[in-house]
Amino acid sequence: MMGKIYEEDDDYSDSDKESTSDSSSLKSTTKKRSWTLREVKREFLRDFKPTSRESQAQTKIETIRMEGALVDIDKYNSQFKLYAKDTGYNDKGLMKYYRKGLPKGLVDRISYLPSQPKNLAALQKVAVKQHMIWVERQTEKALWNKQRGEGGQQSRGSQGTGGSRMRSMEVNAFQSNTPGASSNTKYPPKLTNEERERMKREGRCFSCCEKGHTTWNCPTFPRSTTTNTNNTTFRPSIRTTTTTTEPSS
Repeated sequence: MMGKIYEEDDDYSDSDKESTSDSSSLKSTTKKRSWTLREVKREFLRDFKPTSRESQAQTKIETIRMEGALVDIDKYNSQFKLYAKDTGYNDKGLMKYYRKGLPKGLVDRISYLPSQPKNLAALQKVAVKQHMIWVERQTEKALWNKQRGEGGQQSRGSQGTGGSRMRSMEVNAFQSNTPGASSNTKYPPKLTNEERERMKREGRCFSCCEKGHTTWNCPTFPRSTTTNTNNTTFRPSIRTTTTTTEPSS
């Protein structure tokens, strides 16, 4: 029994020697074969580039969005197609990420369609069609709002012009029927307190600024037609002023 164990030990010893011999041989072979940097780079790219490209494509296609530089759906489709060919995903997986990258409103419009696309090509075609419909409606809406705004401004302008024209017609009618009315005068001028005091001292009319009469009997702006801008009767702040003329020498 002891002898058998000893023999096994001898066998292990021989195996170790053989392994040591093989290791020495491998080391000598390795020393003889040297690698250049170009060869190392070539081998690395051959072994790892396909996996790295696929991983990068998967990451990009899972995060691509129809926004920013890709807000145009044609650019979005082109970029998605570029990533899709290196992902290794099947059509179902690509459709999932394609929908994920679309705006929510566009995804909703596609989901409301009675017939749903069965593959990526059909999905892209439907997305383009629905997107163009949305763009057309937005353009029409913007044009309608613009026309509505311009129409409102024209309406307000015409109303203002009509009011001014009516006032001018009324004044012209008054002037044509009133002797001595100035063609350049429409309404009594607005006077300051200082002007009123000065005109009061000079004995002038507050309406036409002439001497010889008062606002109550002004021939240019008769009392019945003298109104202010608020269409209320113009009320002077002073009573009739008596004027005197210098005697001729």
